[in-house]
Amino acid sequence: MGFNWLGAVSYAIDKIPFEKLMSRPKDRTQELRELKEIFSKPKTIEQPEVPQERRETNHLSFTHELESEQEERPKVRLERKPESVSTVTTAETVQYQNREIGKILLQMERHASQKFRIAGRICDCGQSRHLLDLESMAEETISMVENPQIYFKILDYVKEVGPKATVEAVTSGKYDDEYPSFVKRARDLRKELLGTLEASALFPPKDKEVDRAEEPVTAEAG
Repeated sequence: MGFNWLGAVSYAIDKIPFEKLMSRPKDRTQELRELKEIFSKPKTIEQPEVPQERRETNHLSFTHELESEQEERPKVRLERKPESVSTVTTAETVQYQNREIGKILLQMERHASQKFRIAGRICDCGQSRHLLDLESMAEETISMVENPQIYFKILDYVKEVGPKATVEAVTSGKYDDEYPSFVKRARDLRKELLGTLEASALFPPKDKEVDRAEEPVTAEAG
């Protein structure tokens, strides 16, 4: 004998209340919307307000600790020691600068006479180190002397020679006829600066007494 499906369904229907069969399921959309709004709001944790008196006490305590820590740190004081103070005078410094500038001018004479070539090949001997040294030393010495006119002439020389002594300019051959004039100008500047073209002027005097008198320093003129 088969299972009585019809009887089982009838029995189940009899057990379900009639009002539940006839009513629609409750719409819970509004409830879900409210829950979503609740969970989407950022949570804020209310901090208990610290009394003003306690805040001031904490600040004073922190300041006191900071001051104590600073007092404990060793203080560094830069003091000149008598044995570490330079004894070189301004006059000696200017004489040194002039000798070094004279040496660079002599190098420029040689390179310009060779048309900025070594063994027949183009070099950068006129544009980089020599002119840079010449410019920096002339600028440095200007503030040390009372009459800096010669140093401004040297800076004009650097400004004119620089662009015409680059590898590109030398390679072009455009300025080959001007290079001899650069030789003469460098020689004239060296004589005006040192007062002579003698090679001995490029080295510090050995047997002469160095003048340490505190007098205004001026560049020697030829």
